Amino acid sequence: MEIQKLPKELQFYILSKCDGDSLINSGKVCTLWLEIIDVLEKSFHIWTGKCLNEIPRRYLVQLTGIPELLDKRNDSYCKDVPWTFWKDVYFDYNRMSVVRDWIPERKVVMMPSQLNTCTALRSRDNILVSGHIDGNVVLWKDEVEPGRFKLLTRHRSHVTAVDMLNTVESMKEVGEWVDGYTVVSVSRDSSIHVSNPLSDSVKNITLYRGSVNNLSCWGSKFVVAAESSILNGQPVWKVDHDKTVNVLHELYGHEESCISAATCWNDQIISGDVIGNLYQWKLNSTTRQQCRPVIVAKFSESYTKQIYFDGYILLCLLGDGSICWRVGNQKFQTTPNKTELEIFSATPTCLACRARLLVVGLNSGNVLVYYIATEESWLTFNPAVPTCRFRACSDSINCIDVCHDGNTPVIVVSSTNEGISRFTFRPP
Repeated sequence: MEIQKLPKELQFYILSKCDGDSLINSGKVCTLWLEIIDVLEKSFHIWTGKCLNEIPRRYLVQLTGIPELLDKRNDSYCKDVPWTFWKDVYFDYNRMSVVRDWIPERKVVMMPSQLNTCTALRSRDNILVSGHIDGNVVLWKDEVEPGRFKLLTRHRSHVTAVDMLNTVESMKEVGEWVDGYTVVSVSRDSSIHVSNPLSDSVKNITLYRGSVNNLSCWGSKFVVAAESSILNGQPVWKVDHDKTVNVLHELYGHEESCISAATCWNDQIISGDVIGNLYQWKLNSTTRQQCRPVIVAKFSESYTKQIYFDGYILLCLLGDGSICWRVGNQKFQTTPNKTELEIFSATPTCLACRARLLVVGLNSGNVLVYYIATEESWLTFNPAVPTCRFRACSDSINCIDVCHDGNTPVIVVSSTNEGISRFTFRPP
């Protein structure tokens, strides 16, 4: 018997038991099912359950920006959030799969004459922030009308990294979602700027004597990598609701050389230094402390240039283009630079990862996209076999990021000669 011939009540029950993917497709079958799904959405929090039960928690934190979701004890607050929020989150997660079949489509973010080469960028929830070789940090107001931007701050030298932290850390505060963003930028001039786009205020942190080369945010916390970290330490800063910036922890123990890359996830900090050591600190979330690390790896190939860590997957891009990764507590695997040269005739220069999508920029101007279907897929991950690849520019890619615009994944890249480009995906 066809499901559509069953009583409406039974159809209602069957659809309520579908997983999220099936529920999305069911709404395209007939008007009755679309009406049933509409009731499930508005009255039964169906998408809240799909997100909490089907999306791994580490992905859910990345998709929403809310660290509190790591702890299932906070799930009771999730039903207080509008169902449309959870539907958007699930669609974001579901639509990552389109990179397997859809075609990337380029859109250039025009670079006004007063802005020089983009050297750092971050894209999140349709907000794009870029840092430039002349020290400018820019918030792009409208990507539909290129050229509209807001100058947030200006460093005295080359901007090396930008990121957005969100002081909205709990489900109770989702109503303040838009107002919660703060932009952090670092530069070769040794400065750290914490900018509030709404009030135009800028907090200038001067701790280091050398270049600050890397930056990572977690909720309202951030950590940086600097050339003088042996002398000045590696603090973990926190931006409070009133936008004051305070040191939360002091990281010590990297006596051999200075930190070249760092990342922050929950109560863990992963940092790599210029001679290939990879350190891990475990923080006490309740009290300020001086912390010492354990060494989790020693890369003999090169210095650590970039790190991605989500509590389960640890990915490192080394200075020579090698990619090293570890799944859980397994051993590190490495794709040497020479292998990349043979396969792609190019070397990786930057990477970004968001939930099920990993993107790698090459010095040939190409972008490699990897779709990680399930958590088990990481066990067979092979950098030499991307899900898709496309040409983004004619010269080397300086920086790359991946986000979602409500319809498809978005990959944002910058290059020296061609400025900033956004790539969305469309059906073939």
